[in-house]
Amino acid sequence: MDPWTPGRTLEERSEASFRRLYDEYTPRLLRFVCRLLGSAGGSLAEDVVQETWVRAMERIDSFDGKSQFGTWLHGVARNVCRETLRRPDSRHVALVVESTGGQQKPDHETRLDLERAIHRLPEGQRFVLVLHDLEGYAHAEIAQELDISVGTSKSQLHDARKNLVNMLDGGER
Repeated sequence: MDPWTPGRTLEERSEASFRRLYDEYTPRLLRFVCRLLGSAGGSLAEDVVQETWVRAMERIDSFDGKSQFGTWLHGVARNVCRETLRRPDSRHVALVVESTGGQQKPDHETRLDLERAIHRLPEGQRFVLVLHDLEGYAHAEIAQELDISVGTSKSQLHDARKNLVNMLDGGER
């Protein structure tokens, strides 16, 4: 029997094969969505992941195999996140980075501050930062996925990192 692959699952189109695809990609997809939304989790991120799967399966015939399935799925999720963030009735809550008063903080608090700071970045910077630094995409892949130039991807990443350092040091961006 051939080893399992997303392509094989897409060919079979059975509930069991979809379940395997879902189980394989959902944990990473949820982390990706949480980072784009600036949320530590919760129902909004879960709703976006579910909507991503619905749209992905509705549009599965548009997946041409030129990219990896995960890359394509992240593109669908990115679009759902953008729509969610632009909705006036969004339950998305802006988070504020709290001042540390110069005190050393435990790792979990530092991580929360970083997540909050990422959330405060402009959308373009946040998407490039998450795709490059957290998800491991190359600038060429990011440029293709976001329909921007490689130079713009690099510039957005540079600005995002600069803004993060400034925010985490207590400065204004």
